[in-house]
Amino acid sequence: FWRKYVNLIVLIAIISLFFWLAGSIMGVIRPSGTITYEWDETRRAVNYYNFYYAPTGQLADTLIYGIQRNCGIFTEGTMFAFQLVIAFMMEMRSSNGRPFVKIILVATLYTTFSTTGIIATVLYYGIRLFFSESNSKFSKICKALFLPFIVVIGSIALLNLALTKMTTGSYGVRYDHIVTCFKTFIDTFPIGLGYGGSEVLQSYYHYKQGSSVGIPLLFAYGGLGGALLIILPTFLYVYYSVKEKKWEGLAYTVTFTLICFFTSVMTGYALPWAVTAFVYMKGSYEMKKSEPD
Repeated sequence: FWRKYVNLIVLIAIISLFFWLAGSIMGVIRPSGTITYEWDETRRAVNYYNFYYAPTGQLADTLIYGIQRNCGIFTEGTMFAFQLVIAFMMEMRSSNGRPFVKIILVATLYTTFSTTGIIATVLYYGIRLFFSESNSKFSKICKALFLPFIVVIGSIALLNLALTKMTTGSYGVRYDHIVTCFKTFIDTFPIGLGYGGSEVLQSYYHYKQGSSVGIPLLFAYGGLGGALLIILPTFLYVYYSVKEKKWEGLAYTVTFTLICFFTSVMTGYALPWAVTAFVYMKGSYEMKKSEPD
């Protein structure tokens, strides 16, 4: 399943990367027309032969200011980045990892100019690097010498990205939605607002343009039950990953939690969260079984 998923995302990435570079950036390929799409309201965007389109208003506000973001088949770069991060992590976890695929996924991810996506990949790779074990003396020396340097440089870069993002509208929207969701969670504790209360929740927002976050939304809708649905299985999975020294699982869980927190990918339904919780519980149980008696 995951190999097919990664292949699909890579195909979308290659097509979008080609049209983003040749069309949106270089202008070598001209748009074939325009399309309309719905995102809170009806919008129009330039279309490239029904393979790629450039959503209106999706301009980078970090790294290279004002450049068109690569959104793939999505209406926002962050939505595309979420899928690219998941695909990248799954490819990294594969025993038959393909270097070309990883390069395509990371290169495309950076063209989305998604702060969340970029931080997620750095975090995932940093955890893997920090906990990796190698029998090679040369590898150990390199790790001891260069890991602190990578951590410092990476921290400075991520801090710069975060501080830059704080001055943008995207940060304001997310901050508003996070605060509102947790305030709703407290005000409606322990039952929660309910999964049919999206219009009520959005009426509380200052930025009324849909929800921009994931896990805080689960807290607001599901109350205590929704909170436990993600906290309990995630805690158990992290606990057994550390206990069994399965660092891949730790890196994946921390990164997945980060992008689900700051990205609106599972909004008005409990089922996706229940599936996620089941996967983590099953993984925790399998790791627990591997413990020696």
